[in-house]
Order: sequence, then structure tokens, then C-alpha cells
Amino acid sequence: MAYENQESTTSLLGRVIDDARELFREEVALARAEIREEASAWLSAGGAIAGGAVVLGVGVCFLLVFVALGAAALFHWPNWAGFLLVGGILAIAGGIALMAGRLRAHRILTLPKTTESVKETSTWMKDRLTSNTR
Repeated sequence: MAYENQESTTSLLGRVIDDARELFREEVALARAEIREEASAWLSAGGAIAGGAVVLGVGVCFLLVFVALGAAALFHWPNWAGFLLVGGILAIAGGIALMAGRLRAHRILTLPKTTESVKETSTWMKDRLTSNTR
């Protein structure tokens, strides 16, 4: 009779290990799928940040032209006033675009489904192991 209990315990332990392996494989597959989704979101946020950086760079170029041509006059206005206005607007637009991209990047959650699934699996395995040892 002791031999039968030992066989069933061994068999049960083998099934638990097989279940754990299968769950681990599924968790890895879920993590891979979520990483692909997150990569797409990060690329989108990165594109917004890069676009903002380009606009900001153009604004800086206009501000540099302002310094070089600051003494000239156009339409009874100094040239620097026109260049300052355009450069300032572009710099503000670039700053807004950078902030928007940064906010979008901060809203991306890292592996939310995988984290929840791992917690559920851990709880399930603890419950299964404690119920079988009694």
C-alpha cells in the first residue's frame, strides 16, 4: 500500500513539473507578444520625440541666423526681429512636440498582461502544491 502512494506522489509530482514547464513556455510566448506590441508603441513615441528634436533644431538655426544678421534692416524693421520671431515660434513648437512625445512614452505600461499572468500562475502553483501535500 505504501508503494501505491509513492507511485501516485511521483506521478503527481511529474505532472506538476510538466504543468510548470508548459506554463513557463506560455509565459515566455506572452512576454514575446507583449514586447512586440511595446516596441511598436516605443517607436511611435520615439518618432514624436525625433520630430520634435528636428523642429527644435530648425528653431536653433533660425536663432543663430538672428545673431548673424541682427543688425540688418528689412521693411523698416531690423532683420533680427523677423528671424527672432520665426526662430522663437519654431523653438516653442519643437518644445511642445518633445513634451508630447515624452508624455506618450511615460504612458506605455511594461508587460502588463505577462505580469498579471505570472502572478496568477504563481498563486495557482502554490495552491496546487499546498493542497497536494496535505
